[in-house]
Amino acid sequence: METLTDPAALTNRLVDVAPLTDKITAIDQADDGAWALQFTDKTVVLMEWATSPDRIVLSSALGAPPSERAEELFGVALSFSTLWRDSCGARLGLAGEGGELLLIRDLHSGTAGGWDLLPVLEHFAYVAGWWRNVIAQPLYRHAAGEPVAGMLRA
Repeated sequence: METLTDPAALTNRLVDVAPLTDKITAIDQADDGAWALQFTDKTVVLMEWATSPDRIVLSSALGAPPSERAEELFGVALSFSTLWRDSCGARLGLAGEGGELLLIRDLHSGTAGGWDLLPVLEHFAYVAGWWRNVIAQPLYRHAAGEPVAGMLRA
């Protein structure tokens, strides 16, 4: 398997694989070693080269939970993050003081093969879109108007 060893190799692989999908609608190189990829559902994935150890870091802003669901969703985010072994290293984090959640995943150079990059990007964008939809849901209420604690709907 070909490995990606530096930002230039990652750029070359991105140039090779991006035309193979209709799901990536725009690519913007933010700087040397960082790209913003937009997908058909408007999901934006930031792909950055990081060092020590060498890896690719994928992240996507998911939005801030509605205030009435913040506690519930922050708890779900913590629980999801503990499952990083089962989610290929994906985890949720908090971005700044606004309460926005981020989906984050590291791809280590030994596991981020060149041609494997496209399905990984597409899957990450799909998962980010799913989380965005979950986070945007209003508090679910019974017909009687009472909120249902811990109710996630996707």
